[in-house]
Amino acid sequence: MNKLEQDIAWPKISIVVPVYNVEKYIEKCLASVIAQTYKGQMECIIVDDCGSDRSVIICQQIISAYQGPIAFQCVHHEENRGLSAARNSGIKASSGDYLFFLDSDDYITEDCIQRLAELAVKYPGVDVVQGNIVPCEGYEWLDLHRYGFAEYVNDKKWIDKHVMRDVPMTAWNKLVHRDLILNNNLYFAEGLVHEDEHWRLIAHPFIKDMAFCYSPTYVYNVREGSIMSDTTNFKRRMMQLRIAENVFSSNRFYDCYYAVYYLFYKLLAIYDKVDLGNAVADTTFMQTRKLTMTAAARLSTTPFRIRILLWVVRTPNKLGITLFKVLFRLLYGRRRIN
Repeated sequence: MNKLEQDIAWPKISIVVPVYNVEKYIEKCLASVIAQTYKGQMECIIVDDCGSDRSVIICQQIISAYQGPIAFQCVHHEENRGLSAARNSGIKASSGDYLFFLDSDDYITEDCIQRLAELAVKYPGVDVVQGNIVPCEGYEWLDLHRYGFAEYVNDKKWIDKHVMRDVPMTAWNKLVHRDLILNNNLYFAEGLVHEDEHWRLIAHPFIKDMAFCYSPTYVYNVREGSIMSDTTNFKRRMMQLRIAENVFSSNRFYDCYYAVYYLFYKLLAIYDKVDLGNAVADTTFMQTRKLTMTAAARLSTTPFRIRILLWVVRTPNKLGITLFKVLFRLLYGRRRIN
């Protein structure tokens, strides 16, 4: 480390690794943490979420054998509580300036934390530093190169719009200022699958600035049966409905056009897949229709396309659904909002 690097006030980074039944992957995950080239202080908080395999034993063996500057600690749950609870436990146990969430079946590049922290130093106090993903087939939407964002943004209107549209808002692969979470009570909602979607909605009103690192920093492991690889339409529809219900019923819902529009579009996409004819489909239809109308009522201005679709949504029968599907494809095509 040269004199100039010694003079830099590197932020302390807390890496949070929730662990649950990942004995095939955890060693590679923690090896990538140990291999970090970061010049500042780091701690790694492993949260034992009471799995049934040898994951935690492997973690303890690695920590016992490790001799280096990273401060490791284990937090143990008394029972399995899920990914959100594990992340929350890691947040509460952390002491860093920034948090970095690392899923235990993934791993990071050796310069990951260094590259992200360099942007945190370049833009002091920045709320979020977004990393880039090592190219992964089927997850091209996580690659920052396809968007061309500026390296640093502090335009609040831009942040509100793009966080709800195209900024990859997974919890992992980003530095999040710890004060952003603690001061605004931005803990992850427990009991929800795809909790990152919910966190995007409650966190974005408080994010005042962001930085983007285009160098690959994170290796996402696509494994069969994982939450993000689940492409079952029914499960995804149910997840989106639960998130929408949670947000709209919460006292923490914020009157942001882009947040409401995001949910509205998601609900329209669910509505587009609904077919009547059995109890589950009929229930899904009624829930989606109700939430779609709720979302539309919260829009400060209603674009012409939405007004047309709402007119059709108000017709709760097979003819209305058929007409909706035709109009939805004409008006929105195959557009994707992540």
